[in-house]
Amino acid sequence: MVETAYADASTLPLDLKDWDLGSGLHLRLAHPNEYSAVGNTLVEAFSTNGPMTEEYHHRLTDIAGRSAKEDVWVISDASGKLYGACTTVKPALNTEPTFGFNTMGVLPIGRGHGLGKAFVEHNIALAKAYGYHRLLIHSGPNMPYAHRLYQRCGFVRHPEMETLIVDGGQRLLFFIYDIAE
Repeated sequence: MVETAYADASTLPLDLKDWDLGSGLHLRLAHPNEYSAVGNTLVEAFSTNGPMTEEYHHRLTDIAGRSAKEDVWVISDASGKLYGACTTVKPALNTEPTFGFNTMGVLPIGRGHGLGKAFVEHNIALAKAYGYHRLLIHSGPNMPYAHRLYQRCGFVRHPEMETLIVDGGQRLLFFIYDIAE
């Protein structure tokens, strides 16, 4: 386990817990009463990638269950409307030397406005704040737009690590970002 300067998301500096993205949008921790809306947002975002298995649908909507091991981040406007969501592993539960983020999705209405990039940059900042030197994202093979985003942000694909097969028989792609000292 990595020694961290911050015990968990609740102890992070305010600017990491609530990123002002401009135009009235904020990237922030989701409130538990939003978990159902977060799941619906992720289902809508991921449904544009093609058919979804029942198992994957359940994973996207079980935000309350996932929140025990993952922090749930959202981008919302002042009215509380969600435009995207992303989960990150809780550092206290992470036994790996790499920080991971997962299940990042942006609604079609929010695409093309830098929201995916904001999630990626936020996750890099979180990894740095928590003291990690590597950041990892797994991605399905049917998400080429996400792959291009990760690569534009400095992530490198590692095919030699791509041994994880998930529901539907998909082999997940691995992208790693090395954080400079």
